[in-house]
Amino acid sequence: MHYSFMSTNLHWSTVALTSEQYLDFWLKSIGQIRQVQRDSPGGFKSIFDRHLEVGLVSSIEVPKLDEYFTRTNRQHINVCPGFSLWFRWALIEAEQLDGNGRFAKAVNQRLGEALGTWGQDFE
Repeated sequence: MHYSFMSTNLHWSTVALTSEQYLDFWLKSIGQIRQVQRDSPGGFKSIFDRHLEVGLVSSIEVPKLDEYFTRTNRQHINVCPGFSLWFRWALIEAEQLDGNGRFAKAVNQRLGEALGTWGQDFE
């Protein structure tokens, strides 16, 4: 998840939730995916406090969020949830797969596995 101003992603947060908890939170809180105005009730602090309470940011990140938003002239903040999956091959394995002309197939297989978790195909 990140916080942005206009098209600049200023802070990517460290989320303490499991993937299931994170996705469930946003499904239940879809109205919070929005632009928050500085002069809204509670201002930026209320959004940071709420996200801290539910585990979307850590306490060590709040000063950074204050630096990027609260202590600036920025009049709004964009709350932007996101989700990413990572897979890393050991260098030696990647080199072997590539040397045998099988790396692209291995990448396609992993993408298919990831998308398959949502019932999607990768063609």
